[in-house]
Amino acid sequence: MLPIPNSISCTSSYQDVKIKRWKDTDNKKVLENIPDTFIPFDYQLEMLELAKNGDTIVMMPTGSGKTFIAILLIKYYSADLMKPFLSKDHSTIIGKRTVFIVNNVPLVDQQAKIISDHTGLKVGKYSGSSKGSISSWGHKDWLYEFKTCHVLVMTSKLFNDILQANYIRPSNINVLVIDECHHAKKNHPMAMIMKNQWKPAKKAYIEDPSLPKPGLILGLTASVIDKKVSRVEDVRSTINDLCSMLCQSRLISPAEFTNNLRNITLPTPTEIYFSSSDYACNILETIANLSKTFNDDTIRDKFEPHEKIYASKMKQIAETLPLIIREVGADCLLSLIPEYINEVKSILSTPGLLPGPSQASVLLEIGNVFLRQLHFTEVSLRNCIDNKITSKMSPKFFQLIQILIDLFIKHKDDPPKIIIFAETRRVIKALYNYIIKLKSEVKECNVLKCCYVLGRSSGGLKSDEGDLSPELGPPKEIRKQQEEALISFREGKRNVLIATSVVEEGLDIPTCNVVIRYDFTPTYRSFVQSRGRARKKPSQFIFLLEKSELAQTKSDLASFAKIEDFLRSYANNVPSGWSQVGEDNSQDVDDILEPLKSPETDAKLFASDAIQRLNCYCAQLPAHDEFTTLLPVANIKPFSNQFICTLTLPKVCPLLTAQGDAMRTAKLAKISAAMNAISRLVELGELDSWFFPQFRSSESAKIKFEEEDFPNDLDEKIKIPDLFFRQDTDESTEFYLYSFNMCLQPKVKNFVEYFSESKFHKVQCFGILTKEKLPDFPLFDVQPRYGIVTTKVRLERNIRVRNELLIRYQWFQEALFSNILFIRDVTHAPRFLFKNYYVLPLLRRSTRQKTVEYDVADRFIAKLQQSWNPETSNWTYRSTPIDYDKCIDTVILQHYRFEEKREGCTFGEMFENNAFFIVIGRSDRKPTDIMDKSTLTYQENHEKQYHVKLMHPDEPLLKCRHVSQRYNMLDLDTKKFEKYDRNCVHLIREVCMVHPFPASLWNQATCIPSVLWRLEAFILTYELYQKIPPLRELTPCPEQIHLDTYYTQPHRTDHLLDMMRRDVRYEGMVNWLDLYECVCTKACKERRDLERLEFIGDNFLKYVTTLFLYRTLPDKHEGWLSRIRSRVVGNKNLAVQSSKHIRLRKYVLNKVFHPKKQWIPPTFLPTVLFKKYLDLDNSPEFNDELYQFMLQKSGNRSDLLLELCKAVPDEYKQFLQTKDIADSCEALTGLCFIKYGFRVAVDFLDAVDVLTNGGKHKISDRVYDGAIPLPPLPPDQNYRAVALAETLAPVERAINYKFNNRLYLLESLTHASFGELKMCYQRLEFLGDTILDILIVCHIFNKHPGYNPGELSDLKSALVRNSTLAKICTKLKLHKYLKYESPQLYNVLARYYSNFNEDELNRWVEGFSLGLVVVPTVEDDTPEGQPVFDLEYKVVQTPKILGDIVESLIGAVYVACGEDMAKVWEVIWPWFEPYYDYFAEHSAKDPRARLNELYPGLSKKKEKIENYLTRATIKITDRSTGKCYSFVTIDRQEDVALDVSYERALNFHHKYLEKE
Repeated sequence: MLPIPNSISCTSSYQDVKIKRWKDTDNKKVLENIPDTFIPFDYQLEMLELAKNGDTIVMMPTGSGKTFIAILLIKYYSADLMKPFLSKDHSTIIGKRTVFIVNNVPLVDQQAKIISDHTGLKVGKYSGSSKGSISSWGHKDWLYEFKTCHVLVMTSKLFNDILQANYIRPSNINVLVIDECHHAKKNHPMAMIMKNQWKPAKKAYIEDPSLPKPGLILGLTASVIDKKVSRVEDVRSTINDLCSMLCQSRLISPAEFTNNLRNITLPTPTEIYFSSSDYACNILETIANLSKTFNDDTIRDKFEPHEKIYASKMKQIAETLPLIIREVGADCLLSLIPEYINEVKSILSTPGLLPGPSQASVLLEIGNVFLRQLHFTEVSLRNCIDNKITSKMSPKFFQLIQILIDLFIKHKDDPPKIIIFAETRRVIKALYNYIIKLKSEVKECNVLKCCYVLGRSSGGLKSDEGDLSPELGPPKEIRKQQEEALISFREGKRNVLIATSVVEEGLDIPTCNVVIRYDFTPTYRSFVQSRGRARKKPSQFIFLLEKSELAQTKSDLASFAKIEDFLRSYANNVPSGWSQVGEDNSQDVDDILEPLKSPETDAKLFASDAIQRLNCYCAQLPAHDEFTTLLPVANIKPFSNQFICTLTLPKVCPLLTAQGDAMRTAKLAKISAAMNAISRLVELGELDSWFFPQFRSSESAKIKFEEEDFPNDLDEKIKIPDLFFRQDTDESTEFYLYSFNMCLQPKVKNFVEYFSESKFHKVQCFGILTKEKLPDFPLFDVQPRYGIVTTKVRLERNIRVRNELLIRYQWFQEALFSNILFIRDVTHAPRFLFKNYYVLPLLRRSTRQKTVEYDVADRFIAKLQQSWNPETSNWTYRSTPIDYDKCIDTVILQHYRFEEKREGCTFGEMFENNAFFIVIGRSDRKPTDIMDKSTLTYQENHEKQYHVKLMHPDEPLLKCRHVSQRYNMLDLDTKKFEKYDRNCVHLIREVCMVHPFPASLWNQATCIPSVLWRLEAFILTYELYQKIPPLRELTPCPEQIHLDTYYTQPHRTDHLLDMMRRDVRYEGMVNWLDLYECVCTKACKERRDLERLEFIGDNFLKYVTTLFLYRTLPDKHEGWLSRIRSRVVGNKNLAVQSSKHIRLRKYVLNKVFHPKKQWIPPTFLPTVLFKKYLDLDNSPEFNDELYQFMLQKSGNRSDLLLELCKAVPDEYKQFLQTKDIADSCEALTGLCFIKYGFRVAVDFLDAVDVLTNGGKHKISDRVYDGAIPLPPLPPDQNYRAVALAETLAPVERAINYKFNNRLYLLESLTHASFGELKMCYQRLEFLGDTILDILIVCHIFNKHPGYNPGELSDLKSALVRNSTLAKICTKLKLHKYLKYESPQLYNVLARYYSNFNEDELNRWVEGFSLGLVVVPTVEDDTPEGQPVFDLEYKVVQTPKILGDIVESLIGAVYVACGEDMAKVWEVIWPWFEPYYDYFAEHSAKDPRARLNELYPGLSKKKEKIENYLTRATIKITDRSTGKCYSFVTIDRQEDVALDVSYERALNFHHKYLEKE
């Protein structure tokens, strides 16, 4: 930890300060930059309405969104900017422009970017360091800029120069935004603009209204106070002066400011005290004399004029020395003195300072003395520090470091971002340098990643890696370096920013947790602005205060509090609401208009809050695009000496218009209309009973949709079929006996091993004994290493089993899995009813009907049981028969390998050492033959290694193979056959012993785990089938086919359009085996998994959901419908509902079979489950006594089983993600659709209740209704709608379809901004989007049965992506018939199509590129050179609205033709056919994916450059020549620049590098 400095009188209150812990839950999505889109808050809308009606100053704290208000005002008046700026002869200015002026250069780029991102307007940015030598521009240059740009952002000085040159006049400006307008005083350029330009123009207009009116003024400020004030009267005087300077503007602030805006964080200051009165007094007294020489008037008068500037520099250094000691410490000054010495030496060596032969320089003499004093100071400092006379750090700096370290320790999970404000630049650089030094000395300081900003006047900034700039540099370099430091802090590369006041005011700084004032704030404005930088909740604002100045700082803080109270009071007295002519504020509106009262909650909405509440509702309506206005529009008209107001609400609102009562003032009329609108919205369910937006209340009346959690099933992760779980077999009762008839097809040459038949025993096969009847199973294969085993499971008969036989069967079960197959880490525990069925050997028995039947081989089990020695936990082995024929079908082992510990050697130890072999015949070798890969004979090897002397060395050897220890036989790898054929060994008969279990049965037994795994998976699938009513009600198939036959027969898909018919119900048969594919995820590695069915099921689900919502909610727009649909088709809803209603989570399989590690045999449990009880009971192993002990602890057997199931280790469970279950649900939907038709699929979704979630309506109640009606139009709009629809005949000819009612077509081509009609294409686009998806999916699903889901998705995406739809839209010329009134939309479409000439447009439409549109085209890239593309107005992303209107047109055709999907496909297929033909033959991947395939590991680089631009570079190398080609693109958007570089490289590859 940081040591406490000695010799410091420091009493810190910081340790007693409780630092708040913050979590990022509230700020996880708070963007550090201004977001791409924003929803205005109600207080911003309130300020906007006030700003519309006159010159206004908006005063709001830093971080509250003042710039957003300016953007809203610019957008409101943007229609003025769409008109031509110059007359036809270019001689007269007839248009308007918006100007946004700022105080300093860095703000130009920042504000220009924000306006450009949010308005869609063309924005120009101008400062002294931009666009070349801008100061030399003349009238033509500026006229060109005003002509081409809608909004001009510049410094106030530059705009003042333009006005003075008369290049433009105030009357040519529609809105003038003045950022940080509190600077408008004295001779500041902002003040000069007002005094010399706006005030005279406004005065002239007032005197003569026929003269042009100067532009509207909008001033923005965080605080009008720019100096220290101690009296409220001074504040009032400052406000009056500022309002007067800005042409009598009104100063306004949100009414919510009185309650601390809920969207603004204003932390309470925390005061930390220190005392430095005793620190380094001797050194400070010594160096204080250094600056006295430079302050002596008698000496200063002797300086030559050219020497004074250099004397001033040395004076600054002298004055800095004591400042560094007090602020940072003696050690810091010691490290900086060499730098200061070099600086003085540099000054003294400046050409022109050196005296001539007969001259003497006073400055040179003083400078040399100063230089010696610096050297002396360096020695004194080192001596004081080394002798510990003075501590290294000052008390103030020590306090700062302690705060920083504690912050990072207490918030290590969510590290803070900190800004430290200091007054002087040299102190800032000293702080930075010393913190960097401490990082190498103090471990706790390693977390501090610092950068600093000094402002425009001095040397830029640094980072941890070193200098980013010299001490002084040209303004352009300083600006660039400042941006780099701020970007590194914004992106999280630095977590501590040390800065001057330049960061307080306006610069784009990200949200941070902590602001520390290293020096006390000099002004109230500085206090407000620096505090506003701590925006992230919860945040801290910390002061470091000298104890000796306690009284003064307390006084200043109290003064700040008084000023803040006054400003809040002032804001509260500013009239709120919409100001209109006819206003009368003599009486409170709440005394005139009765409040609205809710009968349910008794809540009241007062008249004064009505407009604000209505704004709040409208602002939260989801906008379909950036061209849709979400503000109510008021139309106020005089009516019999009164006013009446009609409000027009956004089209996305169910309520179109609302009219108020006639009132005596315009303001009252508007409030009355707002209150009537709110009352109607409550009736419609849009507002709740407290008059707040409650958007889901109306949906819940028709659709009950609530979030739910997963049901808690016991065996959902262990995957135990219900038929086997908790089945009590302790008592004699009836069982069902099933046989496993295994037929082997050998794949190994000369295969002679026995498998299912032997002349030495009568056991033919294995089977199982169950308490429940099982379904009919298909034939299926397992694959041991020597061939393919086809297994048939058949019900033999019902039998009754006595208790003594059950005990014997239990013993065989344990012997089979523990002592033959040796399944490890499991314990036989039949009493627990866990997977309770028995595997038994069966033999053939004769019947009177001469049919083959099987029965349990009881005698075989009894004989085998006699061969087991429980004391040694091993089998009793017999000698190998002398007769070689009798050795066949035996399992042998070499006993001498275990001779030393034969008594204690268990079967498991033998098994793991590969000691067991199957005899397959007589070998042609003898013991006297030489062994493979050896020089010894078999006889010699045994004598040497095992000390065994053979009695019959002339006998032939036994030819054997190892007993297989591989039990996963579901793998289809055929290479194992060849390997098995070569794995023969030769053993000596007389040294071997015979295992009592026959080899033919052992071979079958190794297949048993795989057979049981498959069997349990089938039963789980059958149980799922039984839980799905629409499938269970169909006629089941009488016979099951072979599983391989099922896999090789793809689903029939050539009739999918017929399956879309809703008037036909499937009457055929159902095969439950179809569901097996739907529950197997890709992780199972089955030959067919759920992914293809999930692909089509996902699209079908979206289509049905869309149709249901479209019909059920006819008054809801696309925003609401999309929101609900996304929740319905979301993974969580699908997983929860399917698990709740059909327990789908239990049946989904997502694990590969691992029998030795992750599989529990029947009647077994993992051994680890008993460890706790073994320790409690001190038992050596599981037995009946331990079982009784466990039963006593748990109470009953069922509870004990539950407890054990919960404790089953994870490796035996199958853990599912929510997506796995949702994918299975979608796969089941897809299966029902393609196999059994639309109605069965819908019935399945109803059974799962995936959409209505317990609501009163089912999907089937809605999707089978009659034709979808047109939305009703107000009577006064019908005639206009019919007239407009008649103009759309060319569209019908283009699409080759005639509408029976063209109003459908009109709706599909009407944008929300078109105010003449209450219709919009968004609902049809919502419907058409999914119709297009399902039709395209059905087509490619049918045409490409071999495609995997990734290939299907790529092909579908290529056909329905926006670039393809935009080409179709352009080819059909739909955009020319789009009805809209948005100037922004017009600007976007005009800019897009103006980039093409006719030939270029045709080439783009006929082309098949999936990338962006580049102008000029990629033809500029040649092998000789690839130019750098700057995408300023050279690349245009395809406007989304072009694709939207194609989808809305498809929706219109669907509705108009009676929802006939075949007819819709007939209409739209010609549009997509060329693109399908191309993408089916070529890659359907986008340029990024395609190029990465062609050039794996290609070089990709993105780097930030000046002006927020990104340079994206893609490099590809020609493999034949080794030549490298680079494609560099520059743009503001990182992804756009990278996409264009990829597309250029791909086109270059196709043109020059692709080999035919």
